[in-house]
Amino acid sequence: MIDASFEKFLQSFPPPSHDPERQAKIDSVATISRSNLRASLYAMFAVAIVSVFFRIGIRLRARKALALDDLFVIVAAASVTVVTGLWLKHENIYYVGEATLVLGIVPNRAEMKELVNTIKWLHIMNPILNLTIYAIKFAFLTFFYPLIPPLGRPFKWFFWSVVFLTVGFWVSSSFSVVMVCPYVGVKSLSCQPQLKDASSTQINMKPVIISTMFTSLDIFTDVLIMSIPLIVIKSSMMQNKQKVAISAIFCLSTAMIICCIVRIVKIPNTTTKGIRTLWTMYFFMMQAYIAIIMASAIVIRSIFIKQHPSDDALMLWRRSLAPSWLRSGNSPTSHENGNTNDIRQISRSWVPTFSLTRTTNSNRSQTVNSIDSVGTNDMTEFDYHHFMRQQANPTSRSLEEV
Repeated sequence: MIDASFEKFLQSFPPPSHDPERQAKIDSVATISRSNLRASLYAMFAVAIVSVFFRIGIRLRARKALALDDLFVIVAAASVTVVTGLWLKHENIYYVGEATLVLGIVPNRAEMKELVNTIKWLHIMNPILNLTIYAIKFAFLTFFYPLIPPLGRPFKWFFWSVVFLTVGFWVSSSFSVVMVCPYVGVKSLSCQPQLKDASSTQINMKPVIISTMFTSLDIFTDVLIMSIPLIVIKSSMMQNKQKVAISAIFCLSTAMIICCIVRIVKIPNTTTKGIRTLWTMYFFMMQAYIAIIMASAIVIRSIFIKQHPSDDALMLWRRSLAPSWLRSGNSPTSHENGNTNDIRQISRSWVPTFSLTRTTNSNRSQTVNSIDSVGTNDMTEFDYHHFMRQQANPTSRSLEEV
């Protein structure tokens, strides 16, 4: 509620008036003009939402149901829709604030009354934007989880460490604006001395430090999450074309990191003696759009398809990490039932020997009994696959070099 002292303070400002020249100066005061900001946000928002519909359509067609990672993407899309609507409704007041500090334009009474609510809207938009970005991070972690068990216990520990760190950074980042200024309304002016008095020489470094810190944590989590599929790709023996195609998707992750770096570089504003709110929010929202587009693009199966057109990306990766009898669809004893496949059709992938041995020991007792005779303690990768070829087709000597 606005008290009497603030009402008196408002009376010192001119009444509202229509001045196209003044408004033009306000709209072009920031590094990104208002028209360019709106056009780019509208375009990226449209691409992001359309990509989500494509993702959902592909998943429903392929699986007949949505998975947990799809739900995370839907949450992100809903969140960014809310933030986009709020920002486009209230963006003018942030341009007025920038013009007040940079050009010395005096806000009118209506504008000043809205300026005291800038922190309030940041309190609302910041956690929703963080929900958007971190929901995408959780979608990727969910998507990659089935690939983790074959890589062994140490990598599983690494994966869960990434999950817990991501949760912690998400919760803390959601309260970053509260850490900068816990007040709303008139009291929030105490956190913005340069807004209440444009002649103030006080440099407000608190928002700069906090915003830089949490943006750096955002970059750190992106790097950790990107490392998971890259390790998986490195551990497989896909063809180089497939590795390049899959790795190319993560260029979008690099784009997210670039958005964060750009936010950090221009967060401090020596002219306004504080933080560049317009710049920071713009690239924060662009990062959210890119995150959604990235999460949707990774399920486009045509990028990953080569010999298995019915598989999506996750199934292709799991196929490349699985033992040969899982990839071929036949057990090691299937030749006894007259159901064999040409071993040349089985894709060859490197999988740690200890992982294969453990899987075989737990699921294929007959194979274990046979492998015991050749000694699994010192069995090399070649020994294992040579033995599996003999089990699949003992008469095909000519295939031993395939």
